[in-house]
Amino acid sequence: MRCDASEDNDMIYLDDVKISRVSFCTPTKAPGGITSNLDLWLKADKLNGINHVLDGSPVSQWVDMGKGNNAEVVVTGQEPVYRNNIARNFNFNPVIDFENNNTTANRDMTYIISNGSRDELKGTVGFNTNDMFVVLMPDSTITASMILLDTFTSTDPDGETYTEYITGFGYGGYTARFNNERLAYCIATTNEMSSSDSNYENGYGRADTGTGTDYHQIQIVNVRQNVALLDMELFFNANQVGTATNDIAKYKIINNGRYWLGRSQYWNGSFDGRIAEVITYNSRKADGDLTQERNRI
Repeated sequence: MRCDASEDNDMIYLDDVKISRVSFCTPTKAPGGITSNLDLWLKADKLNGINHVLDGSPVSQWVDMGKGNNAEVVVTGQEPVYRNNIARNFNFNPVIDFENNNTTANRDMTYIISNGSRDELKGTVGFNTNDMFVVLMPDSTITASMILLDTFTSTDPDGETYTEYITGFGYGGYTARFNNERLAYCIATTNEMSSSDSNYENGYGRADTGTGTDYHQIQIVNVRQNVALLDMELFFNANQVGTATNDIAKYKIINNGRYWLGRSQYWNGSFDGRIAEVITYNSRKADGDLTQERNRI
């Protein structure tokens, strides 16, 4: 809180205090039937936890089918739009439509900018680096030179740094860690000290910097830890596209972090596209054969 009171007897009154809680549950249903370690499961065909809603409805809350880590707007006016029509569906399935202009996204750590110009959702916990799956499609053609699209993001696992390039994944020129990336996943901050310093580190990241993949299509992005739990893997429709790794010494595991959809901790709504499903697990899922967990998911 900040007050510019200039007199000793000036007073500040707080008269609208809201205390909220998260009600956790034990999942009984899950993607592929894999309930073990499921933390977050947002699916557009169960927007309110039960069924569909009307096409064109504003989405103020997206109910989590996992433990109850619902995605919600901070203030009225930030709602993305529920789409359930032939023109916008994914294979006849509904989606949540984020209609942000990435070229006008700006620094915002108040989280209350709305006016119908920013679509973004946040959740208290549920972001896990162990294994995450997002079914989505950017509405823009993705290029390395475009201003970033923050998609599914979290906070710095080392604390509240309030700096740019925070944990998560997105499209376009996502981070200063890489050149020519079009899809990237990063952890924590970058530019930690002057580049002239002998101990200069630019932050952990994994990115597609040269596969030529067309990201303007329906896709499953899967970001997960490698077998040794010392690095990340970046998959697009089951194909490994993480061609570049940066600053491996700064790699960190994140369990149950705060999350945002459509924005990052530092930048307000920038993702322009549709999301049908978000899934996270707090353990890496096996995929040795088609019967094992990751392949079933």
